[in-house]
Amino acid sequence: MKYCPFCAGQVQDTALVCRHCGGDLTKPDLLGSPEPDRRREPEPQGVAPSRSARSKKRTGGLLVLVVILALGIIYRVSQGAGSGGPLALFMVPRTVVIAERQDFDVPPGKLQTWQWVATPRQPRCHVTGRFDVLNGAGTPVRVYVLSQGDFANFINGRVASAYFESPPETATTLDVTTTAPGPMVLAVLNAASVDTGTRVRATAVKAVCQ
Repeated sequence: MKYCPFCAGQVQDTALVCRHCGGDLTKPDLLGSPEPDRRREPEPQGVAPSRSARSKKRTGGLLVLVVILALGIIYRVSQGAGSGGPLALFMVPRTVVIAERQDFDVPPGKLQTWQWVATPRQPRCHVTGRFDVLNGAGTPVRVYVLSQGDFANFINGRVASAYFESPPETATTLDVTTTAPGPMVLAVLNAASVDTGTRVRATAVKAVCQ
């Protein structure tokens, strides 16, 4: 077999005319058997990531960050944060220690009070702790949590609204949330006896504001 010099088609060795293109194969200067170009294609080299691939990678990273941020905000809101505005979601909760462990006496008809301030950015305060009467069941106390304005109304005999008011008892556990900014008051009242003082222990009393 040989190849046509005009079209490189494969023909018989004895052929005088190319059966593919009709070329005259008898001319001596055109005889030959050119081989087709069999050079190997270049091996593919390592290709850098395309712009679209890099863009997709960045988009995926941003999406993960957005999801993490959204979950963090949902958690903070579930904890009571955010009532002071969006910036409050990113503020560290403020803990006010009211009485870590304190024993005190409350005279008949008198009050023992503590105060703290709920800021506009973190107006929501969760108040926890415990009060125990130390000198017997015959001298119960009342525990109140209220704003400073309502406390003023309370001690002056006017109508007052309290976040928390316990019945007369010898053991009181606090689990109350205040919701407005401003000065707050925690008060223990000896109202059960007109002539007997009461000794009380406060344990782990604190307000966490956010």
